[in-house]
Amino acid sequence: MPGVEFDSKTSIFRKGIEPTQVKSIKLLTDLDDGSANNKSTTIVEKSGIVFGNTHKFAIESYTNQDPKDESVIKWAVSYTDSETGQYYQNTLEDIVTGDTVSITFSNKNMCGNNLKVKAYINDIDNEGGLALFKHNRFRFFDRQILIDDVNKRKNDAWLINQDDTNTCGPSAIMYAFAKKDKEAYSKFILDLHRKGYAKHNNYIIDISSDGDLHDIADTILQLKITFLKVWLLVIGFLISV
Repeated sequence: MPGVEFDSKTSIFRKGIEPTQVKSIKLLTDLDDGSANNKSTTIVEKSGIVFGNTHKFAIESYTNQDPKDESVIKWAVSYTDSETGQYYQNTLEDIVTGDTVSITFSNKNMCGNNLKVKAYINDIDNEGGLALFKHNRFRFFDRQILIDDVNKRKNDAWLINQDDTNTCGPSAIMYAFAKKDKEAYSKFILDLHRKGYAKHNNYIIDISSDGDLHDIADTILQLKITFLKVWLLVIGFLISV
């Protein structure tokens, strides 16, 4: 009988939820030393990730059997910004899959925060994860001591006075900065310590482009000086240690 003929449907295989999940993951590379950041000036060995370093991770176990296809395993790095409270579910720019992964930690804002490296098949929030700390860029300076020092000088700018030292010129600049805009003064120094990058108006400091500052940030010898003296160096004056 003539009429409209519809194409017959072709059966489609629909992939269901994997019967297994990632239970745990492990770190295959060593972490680096850094301050305990608890006002003790203690340096803790292999305690965190250093900005720019690459670390390798692998699946340690699954809830059931291994998945038939390792490409169903996805990776993510999550963290909550300790300063703003903003949550970042996945900072990886590309989709990363497989039972092993190498991650380069080059996000400045992640510095000084607790991260969670995750591997998952079905549920990004409830499968395998490993908590790690990412060191401040100036990782051997105790941040809690620095915060106390900055707050003292922010509230009592006269404490910056070093008229009898060879840092009196930089001190005068710091004094003027703290007097004019206390919050900007505090943010600039704390940003520089944590991220290695700070900006105030058109003035930018990025230690990634300054070999001397990068070396100071990444050597334990910096314990001989205070971070505020490093700030004097940062603004372009020679200091003695």
